[in-house]
Amino acid sequence: MQKFLFVLTLMFCTQQIALADEFEEKASQLLHLSNSVEPTLKAMDRMIETMDPVLSENMFRQYSAAGKDVTKEDVDQLLLEWRQEFVKRIEARLVPLIVDVYREHLTIADLDFLISVMEKPEYKKYTDMVPALMEKSQIVGEQMGQEIGLEVLNELVAKNPKFQ
Repeated sequence: MQKFLFVLTLMFCTQQIALADEFEEKASQLLHLSNSVEPTLKAMDRMIETMDPVLSENMFRQYSAAGKDVTKEDVDQLLLEWRQEFVKRIEARLVPLIVDVYREHLTIADLDFLISVMEKPEYKKYTDMVPALMEKSQIVGEQMGQEIGLEVLNELVAKNPKFQ
């Protein structure tokens, strides 16, 4: 009887591990088909890149003040390598985190259905456009933010006699 229970327990555990691997594989496939991770990483990289001049200048001043024999180019190279490694590590850790979130809300049957939808040519056409759509959306969002920021600043300056 003990052997039977042991074998039954072993079969159950093996099945759960296989299902977990299947879920991870299908969730990763879903993320790949959705084409959402790569554009997110590129957007993150672009946002960090826009901060590079300020970071570079601050770091150069700090290292120079500390007596380090570094050039501006050394600091720029350090920041480039940091940004590349940072984004690479984010990507490596992000997908498993997303898979865990999917695991809380989706079943393997849900993943199968979504994959079947995403494998259709119409959806593939959409996902191929996602990077360009996200990039354009980011640009118009930045423009809008700059316009609103300037608008609000001008209104506040106009209201305050100290700035007129």
